[in-house]
Amino acid sequence: MGGRSDDPGGRAVPVASGRDDASAVIAPADDEARLAAVRRYGVLDTPPDRAFDAITAIAARLLDAPVAVVSIVDENRIWFKSRHGIDLHEVGRDPGLCASAILQDEPWVVTDARTDPRARANPLVAGEPGFRFYAGVPLTVSDGHNLGTICVMDAQPRTITESELATLVDLAAVVVDELELRFSARRTTDLEEQLRTQAHALTAETVQGTMQRIVELAVDTIEGCDHASISVLEGTQIATRVCSDPRVADVDVMQYDTGEGPCVDVVNHGTTSVYAEDLTDDPRWPRFGPRAAAAGMRSLLAIRLLGDRTLGALNLYARLPRAYGATDRATGVIFATHAGIALAAAEARTEAHRVEHLEQALSSRELIGQAQGILMERERITPDQAFDVLRRGSQHLNVKLREVAQRLVDTGERPATGAESKPPA
Repeated sequence: MGGRSDDPGGRAVPVASGRDDASAVIAPADDEARLAAVRRYGVLDTPPDRAFDAITAIAARLLDAPVAVVSIVDENRIWFKSRHGIDLHEVGRDPGLCASAILQDEPWVVTDARTDPRARANPLVAGEPGFRFYAGVPLTVSDGHNLGTICVMDAQPRTITESELATLVDLAAVVVDELELRFSARRTTDLEEQLRTQAHALTAETVQGTMQRIVELAVDTIEGCDHASISVLEGTQIATRVCSDPRVADVDVMQYDTGEGPCVDVVNHGTTSVYAEDLTDDPRWPRFGPRAAAAGMRSLLAIRLLGDRTLGALNLYARLPRAYGATDRATGVIFATHAGIALAAAEARTEAHRVEHLEQALSSRELIGQAQGILMERERITPDQAFDVLRRGSQHLNVKLREVAQRLVDTGERPATGAESKPPA
């Protein structure tokens, strides 16, 4: 960006400028990879979404702009996922506005498009509705690609303050969170289908083999996870049933010997999950933590395996501290669910009952796990807090827990609980 314009408060705000060739086709150098990310996120040509519509309405109101849009830049078009104050669904990928905004990681501001050499030939400027002002922030997803923008437009030239621009940046972050949430839900659905196939294979394969596949798939799927194991409660003792690497079994034994660690806490206290961000100095486990860190394991997420009772734990180890985010923890819950189903199935008295148990458990627990993942990602809450929201929603609405989870997954709407809007901390 070449020019600058002073805002009314005296602070300078970046303004778009560019080459005189307004007809040039512009695209980032990695546009092929960026377009692959657009396809991967699966947002193009999807139905209207109230979450995104609320964001554009807020953007228009806070920035006092007649038009606000969430755009996705496709190969030859710019498609509007959400639009406020404009009837267009999509426009061509012409330079000057959204097509230019995705070329950089900073906000793109045009105070008067008719005098800007890059923007003045854009059909939205040269023709109807004749926009003069544009401010857009790129939507940068987790892999670093700019899928599109959130922008506001006006038919009158104007400036924008740093405070207004900061508001638009914050709203862009909210849009990206929503995109990531939907992407995570779809990825979880795909993962569940993989695991469903594995669960059906239990009728012909051993539980041991299934659990071994689960730990291997967890390492391959969860970013940051270097090793995994499954610990099983056998009578009053905890033992490692399978692991991705013998070194992990050694660290598991450190937990059993010291009576400390996330796995021990999950099994002994029945907690859904326990996460150690950095075992080096975690005060909860003064004996186990330093020994595990010395063995090269800094992060550990233990997730309960649940049947009719606590059966054990899935242990996800990482060499780096703070390795897991909310999405990773939600994915781990899915793996742990299937491991728990495998163990519970092994306890079934007949093969027919075993298959029936699998089908019923998969139908409800996967759905509840997915609903928990959505709440965890959106509200930045723990698995136990997410489950509590679903439980209170079930009580308030007087419907089964599975039905509450289904509504959340289908509509994205948080269930009414009849009390506070957020779960207790």
